[in-house]
Amino acid sequence: MKRNPHYLVLDIETAPQDNPDKYVLDYFQERKWSKGGVKADREEMDRIIEPTLAQVICICLKSGDDIEKFYQDKDHTEEMIISDFWETIQAVYEQYSKLTLVTFNGLAFDIPFIETRSAILGIGRSVDLPRRKYDFISHFDVRMALTDWDVRGYGDLYFWGHVFKIPIDDEIITSDKVVEYYQKGKIIPVVDHCVQDVTVTEALYLKLTH
Repeated sequence: MKRNPHYLVLDIETAPQDNPDKYVLDYFQERKWSKGGVKADREEMDRIIEPTLAQVICICLKSGDDIEKFYQDKDHTEEMIISDFWETIQAVYEQYSKLTLVTFNGLAFDIPFIETRSAILGIGRSVDLPRRKYDFISHFDVRMALTDWDVRGYGDLYFWGHVFKIPIDDEIITSDKVVEYYQKGKIIPVVDHCVQDVTVTEALYLKLTH
């Protein structure tokens, strides 16, 4: 497998923690997510993508033909896959210091989420991932490029994939099924979804920059 020395594509998948802290859970149910005094129910809580309640279940890094996959299973905890991620990305940056990190909404989601989970789990960061706004050299956030830095801009990853006629395998689960499959112990379809995400993100990046 050969890495591309110019860019590295990152995507993560998340799911609710199996045993969230009761105080934190109550905070979100009663204070942050209650509506008219009514607590958010469990189904609503499962849709909250918040690093104090959720966890990283899969990380994919794509560089050229090389796709690194880190995911939870019976032998790999969240702490283990995040540690492996930092070790791998450090090696990539040491080899290619000038590469561009490519994400879809990574500035607002992927990077802060994985950094917060790392801090909570006591995992040291080996690399300062680029998070500077209006910078497409060190970090090309495809969503920000497509919406002109409008954080409320419309269109998810697959919307833009269809707009740009990028092949998308309909047999692979969609993002709204990730939590369901993870909770059923079916992690491989989640990994396949994450792989497709980095593949579509890469294709959009190349459409916008070449």
